[in-house]
Amino acid sequence: MIRTTPRAILLAGCLLLAFSSAHAAGVQIPLYHASYTVSRNDLQIGTADFTLARNPDGSYHYKSITQPTGLAALFFSDVVTESSQFTLTDGKPESLRYDYTNSNSSHDDAEHIQFDWSKQIADCHDGKRHKILKIEPGIHDRALAQLAVSLDLAAGKLADTY
Repeated sequence: MIRTTPRAILLAGCLLLAFSSAHAAGVQIPLYHASYTVSRNDLQIGTADFTLARNPDGSYHYKSITQPTGLAALFFSDVVTESSQFTLTDGKPESLRYDYTNSNSSHDDAEHIQFDWSKQIADCHDGKRHKILKIEPGIHDRALAQLAVSLDLAAGKLADTY
């Protein structure tokens, strides 16, 4: 299954286009749903669905689901789901919760992170370990980092680190 690099490049480009006009006008992040085909050597091997929605409490929920299709589905059954719940603080995305799962039971790839900005910690659970990490402003989960870069690109101001 294709990992994040090709998808991240594609998504960053799409997000940049979607956010550039909204960010310039100072409006909220535009909500969307997009579906893509995942190909390798001109062969369709999967689909990828991306959704950015607003929750009733005003926070946002970004979710991607990537799964094999066609002949690839005969050999791979993985459904990779990645989601990020976040808020906008001073116009910048701030992670609240991140979840990553791979449906293939032979993989121990689950990851769950709960961000507590008042204590400046992230409570992290993966399939094997639990740890508490210290965080500072500007830290994003893996999915939200793509959005943060896109917003900064649209504003013409890239941060030194992400």
